[in-house]
Amino acid sequence: MNMRDRISLTIKAIAEKDLVLVRQLMDSCPTEQVEVTSLEYLNTTRMLCRVAQLFECDMRGLALNFASTATRDNAEGATECLEQVAAANQAFTEFCGDFNVCTDDLLGTMGGHHPAVTYLIGLSPKPKADLVGHWRQTFAIAASGEVLGERRH
Repeated sequence: MNMRDRISLTIKAIAEKDLVLVRQLMDSCPTEQVEVTSLEYLNTTRMLCRVAQLFECDMRGLALNFASTATRDNAEGATECLEQVAAANQAFTEFCGDFNVCTDDLLGTMGGHHPAVTYLIGLSPKPKADLVGHWRQTFAIAASGEVLGERRH
């Protein structure tokens, strides 16, 4: 089977949640031996950049949600958005600290905050602990994602 067909079947199996077929396609795929830079280094760097992208996308989504609720005289919805922004920002700052990475440097890898996000961060209230916990968990899940087909030893 050529690689494009294998990839197409794998994507279809993932979409159909057919994990048995996904595993069969992975296990029957030809393997290669390569020499690479430290996998811990590569995987951690990639993961940090991926989490920064996730964070910024979520923050931009909150900014859009804030804008749409603000135009409908929905003070409660706007407040909820600001609370989420504050909590996500706090959790991301802690996440960066866990890896000894400067928040601005990590955000800089993907272009930094959109101006609307920066504006909302400036308006945000003190973060609520339960929401910060939710965002910590979100970042932990994103950080621990296994790479499809990777076998860890």
